[in-house]
Amino acid sequence: MTAIKKIPWLTAGGLIYVFLFLLFNETVTEAVRNGLLLCARAVIPSLFPFLVLSGILTPLLKTASLPFSKTFSRLFRLSAIGLAPCLIGALCGFPIGVVTVAELYRAGDIEKEEAVRLASLAANTGPAFAVAAIGQGLFGSARLGWQLYFLQLLSSFLLGLLETRRAPRPHSHGNATRAATAVPLPEAIYRASLTMLTVTGTVLFFSALAAIPALLLPPWLSALLSAFLEVGTGTAAAARLPLALGIPIAAFALSFSGLSVLLQSSGALSAANLPQRHLYQRKLCQGLLASLLSIPLLWI
Repeated sequence: MTAIKKIPWLTAGGLIYVFLFLLFNETVTEAVRNGLLLCARAVIPSLFPFLVLSGILTPLLKTASLPFSKTFSRLFRLSAIGLAPCLIGALCGFPIGVVTVAELYRAGDIEKEEAVRLASLAANTGPAFAVAAIGQGLFGSARLGWQLYFLQLLSSFLLGLLETRRAPRPHSHGNATRAATAVPLPEAIYRASLTMLTVTGTVLFFSALAAIPALLLPPWLSALLSAFLEVGTGTAAAARLPLALGIPIAAFALSFSGLSVLLQSSGALSAANLPQRHLYQRKLCQGLLASLLSIPLLWI
């Protein structure tokens, strides 16, 4: 007799979820509808204009001679050009910083070990999403949004410094001399629209994915699971909790960025033949550290 092949766990999980989606169709539909409202009210308005501008400016920033680039190089033992993707990631948000790192590696501007560390340092959420979407849109406080944003950068900065203890010194590259031109506005809008469509689709799918466990788990644990899966739905769930639970979970969601964002970022690394495990490990540590650092905000 021919042996029956074992069904891969991912396939089995997918089949189970298909059954659950059918069984709890109303719950899943409502979750997707809420995810769509979240995108319309907070995610798209806060991200889309910055995606367009970042698309125009990114080629210029990659080749610009930036202030403090030598200080950045000494602090993190990375090439001076590495400051550009970190700024792009911090200002424009995910996954643009990681995409820029992958482009620098493919161009031969940075070494492989540098690219792996730099990708984790550049993978952050921009202030538009943190302040407008999360702080003002979900918690009703732009101030809290700024606090969560800077906690994210602080946790990334601290972990980056810890990594320098074992990091070799970077090799010198003649990297910032290539001419660059801004991307035309129509092309920037087109790219931003495609990215926004991907982000919206990701939010909707992970909203549906988290809806089933939410039926069985207590609200705080459901919010934590949502934060692990997707930053938008995770912070939305955190905003419905008491602040003592909601702020640390929101800090974790923002700094970890959720599996949905990390999958987009790791896709850029994979296309450049760069390993992705370090990105997941570093972002998980960053999320936990930011959550701990956020606790004093409860008394401010």
